[in-house]
Amino acid sequence: MKSLSLRNYWGLIFAIFILLFAAVLSILVSEISTNRLEEERGNSLSSIAFQMKDRLDQYMWGRYSEIKTFGEIEELELAATEEQKRAKLDMLQEQIPAFSWIGITDSSGFVTASTDELLEGMDLSDRPIYTQARKTDFVGDVHEALLLAELLPNPSGRELEFVDISVPIIHSDGSFAGVVAAHLSWEWAEEVMQYVLRPMNRQENELEVFVLSPGTQRVILGPEEFLGKPLPIESASLSSGKTGWVLEEWPNGESYLTGFAGGRTNWDYPELRWTVLVRQP
Repeated sequence: MKSLSLRNYWGLIFAIFILLFAAVLSILVSEISTNRLEEERGNSLSSIAFQMKDRLDQYMWGRYSEIKTFGEIEELELAATEEQKRAKLDMLQEQIPAFSWIGITDSSGFVTASTDELLEGMDLSDRPIYTQARKTDFVGDVHEALLLAELLPNPSGRELEFVDISVPIIHSDGSFAGVVAAHLSWEWAEEVMQYVLRPMNRQENELEVFVLSPGTQRVILGPEEFLGKPLPIESASLSSGKTGWVLEEWPNGESYLTGFAGGRTNWDYPELRWTVLVRQP
């Protein structure tokens, strides 16, 4: 009887040991799997953030190049009439509807020709779109419409927002003749976002994209409740010149995997250094 009890005793200990070992092994495997899944998903979110930023910069480079080329057209330096200039501006806008407004100023900053004749005769001499372009090519961050808010069609009913692009017009003798200035509708950025997220299929519903202004970290594209507000989170500060991901707590107290991309890309224009974040619960 003693021998049988002892055998049962050691059998019980061995069974408990096996159960504990299996439990520990299961926890370790689960932890490793979770970490690996987290890393894979984090890298994927980081890649999506970089794609979004690259697409934004590519689009901005394209629009900047068109305005830059337009500013170098010989007729702008010579005696073309205002009607001829206006016709060329209208043609450019027709080809690229994302340009909400394009205008030409004289050397003093007065608009001499523009699409649909909007703002002609207006003095822009105290506005960055003119003052900055006196020195060099200028690309300004997203801002609300001021002069054009009541002049442009707005079927969406949402507040109009633009990115400014302007370049100097220089005569052949090197003298300053004015600027070519354009307001680029910010709506195109949402189209870029949908294009980037489209391959994600069902995962798209879980992903949220944020585009932040440089310096202020103000949300200029993202969920409605965040728009116009700064986003003081770790990934926003980590993204300065970097691409990566982090698991972090957001202002709502919930944790998200957040991919980020900031700094320069390969597109040569006066870059805005936007930050892009992509988060997933």
